[in-house]
Formats: sequence, C-alpha cells, structure tokens
Amino acid sequence: MLQEGIFRQRSSHATIENMRAQFDSRGDAYLNECGDIMAIAGMLNVFLKEMPETIIPVRMTAKFLATYKRYPKDPKIVCDSSETSAEGAAR
Repeated sequence: MLQEGIFRQRSSHATIENMRAQFDSRGDAYLNECGDIMAIAGMLNVFLKEMPETIIPVRMTAKFLATYKRYPKDPKIVCDSSETSAEGAAR
C-alpha cells in the first residue's frame, strides 16, 4: 500500500456497490481482482461507518486515550492495554 490519501479520494460508487454485493452474498469479495485501492478503501470506509458500535467502544475511549498519551511511541503497550480492557469489558 504505497498510495497516499486513500480515504480522501473518491472512488467509483458502482465498484464499491459491486464489492458490497459480493460481501453480502458470499461473505467475501475478490479484492485482488478489483485492482482499485480507492474502491477497497471506500468499501472499508462504508463498513466502518455502518458498524453498530465504534471499534473502540465509547466506554473504553478515555482509558485508550490515557494509555496513548502515556505511551505515545509504543503502540504495542497501547494495543495490549486496550485488549486487556476489552476482555474485561466483555465479561
């Protein structure tokens, strides 16, 4: 992925809808055959926007941000802390 700004550039609506139909009918899409990184990014963007809850649940956002501020140069600590918090929240 050497393309910059993939979420800032628009892609073909028809291509995104075609990929979406593939995902809806088969649970998968042939992304390698698409060849359009902008359309793949557009499909991911649609998926993320339509999720019922954010990737980082609202109840965990403050802890995630606090950990990030404490260890801004160590994403492993931030991810590990978030994973531990998510496991605790799921119980």
